[in-house]
Amino acid sequence: MIIPVRNAAKTLPDQLAALALQDADIKWELLVVDDGSSDESPDIIREHADRFPRVRSFSCERAGANAARNTGAEQARSDHLLFCDADDVVDVSWVRALSAALDEHHAVGGRLDNDTFPHGYMPRHPDALPIAGGFLPRAIAANFGVRRSVWKEVGGFCEDYAYGSTDTEFCWRVQLAGYELQYVRDAVVAYRHRTTLRSAARKSYRTGQAQVQLYRDFRESGMPRSSWPRTVGRWGRLSLRMPLAIVSESYRWTWVREAAHAWGRVVGSVRLGLRYL
Repeated sequence: MIIPVRNAAKTLPDQLAALALQDADIKWELLVVDDGSSDESPDIIREHADRFPRVRSFSCERAGANAARNTGAEQARSDHLLFCDADDVVDVSWVRALSAALDEHHAVGGRLDNDTFPHGYMPRHPDALPIAGGFLPRAIAANFGVRRSVWKEVGGFCEDYAYGSTDTEFCWRVQLAGYELQYVRDAVVAYRHRTTLRSAARKSYRTGQAQVQLYRDFRESGMPRSSWPRTVGRWGRLSLRMPLAIVSESYRWTWVREAAHAWGRVVGSVRLGLRYL
């Protein structure tokens, strides 16, 4: 199991405690990779590494969560690589469910629990692997597994995506290389949404930019361009719904996230010199 960590002192103890309670009857190890934390995360990691022999800790010399994931994968001793994040909480059977699925499949993604950390203004994750960008399914790196041989063959996680969607990019490369991506409903992670409107908007804005980068890299493989009717419709809906966003907090969250995402696509298109609006 591999966890990238950056300034997660408030949530990391919950995740480490959940991992310590796993009911898996297999040999496993936990690799915690610090990505330049400036809070108490390194102290928490060292404390758990001293208490639990299954925990190994590393510092990542390269910046970014994907660099930390790759560092963990490089150090892993098993061919089953399981990934989760420092701000979520895995179910007690998470390791067993994902590892068993990797015995049969090349890459797997689990289910995200929307109810443990509910947020009324954020969308619920589907009970399936979503189709991203109208192209191929993707799993989220917070609940993901891949055989180490496959990770190595496709070149690991891309460390050059500065705006997110790195799990989408990796899952697409895995599938385009001829490997399957399987949904594992029994592998459950309690997912923490962004808790402020500003942080939710920032994430949507970055995702919008990342989708342009995905289109640049995968259009020749079949990722479709967003059509003009859809683009016009998106901006039209944003204009019509603006008054509701002023008077309703729930509409405000939806409107701000959608507007940030749309504007991210505009900025990404300008930055990369192509149209994906």
